[in-house]
Amino acid sequence: MRRIFKYLPALLCSVLIPLLSLINPKNLPDASTLHFAGMDKVGHLLMYAALTSFWLYPISKAKRQQLPIILGVALMAGLYGAVLEMCQLLLTSSRNMEALDAVANLIGAMIAAAGFYFFSKQHKTELTTDIPQTK
Repeated sequence: MRRIFKYLPALLCSVLIPLLSLINPKNLPDASTLHFAGMDKVGHLLMYAALTSFWLYPISKAKRQQLPIILGVALMAGLYGAVLEMCQLLLTSSRNMEALDAVANLIGAMIAAAGFYFFSKQHKTELTTDIPQTK
């Protein structure tokens, strides 16, 4: 049961993103005071960076140092975003599919993956250099 709880934030984020992606924008709070050019893409980037981070965090530190695992999680998050973009085209009349949104999703996922990978590698290096050598 404890194992499920460590993935709960990832599962919640995985449900929240489609809700936000498929809901009619008229039903969302007005964010016009925060509006700037490219704000939509920044939102996509941040959501998919968070999604990737939530899926990577519960993974063991040893596995987070393996590039194929980290890239796999990031690519799955990017694919998830691309599928949701297709769903916007096929399932809604109030949303449009945008290829740049899918690109922003993938970039956000890759940024999070790179952060986890490099932090894990740096942390491993620090641990091995701090261990006193015994003769």
